[in-house]
Amino acid sequence: MKNVPRNQLKHLFFAVRRTDVKVIKKNKMLEQEINNKSHKSKIKNNQPLIEAGNKAIRKL
Repeated sequence: MKNVPRNQLKHLFFAVRRTDVKVIKKNKMLEQEINNKSHKSKIKNNQPLIEAGNKAIRKL
């Protein structure tokens, strides 16, 4: 990384945090959607997505 001014770094950091929040919200919505549907195949198809989302949440 080149020499980036501090204020720019701060913007980058907050942009990353905002996207993390979006990912968490989307993941929760996905989980609810899957819980609402009784189809087992839907859950199987989305399981990796949920696990990836949960890993991202744990990293925060």
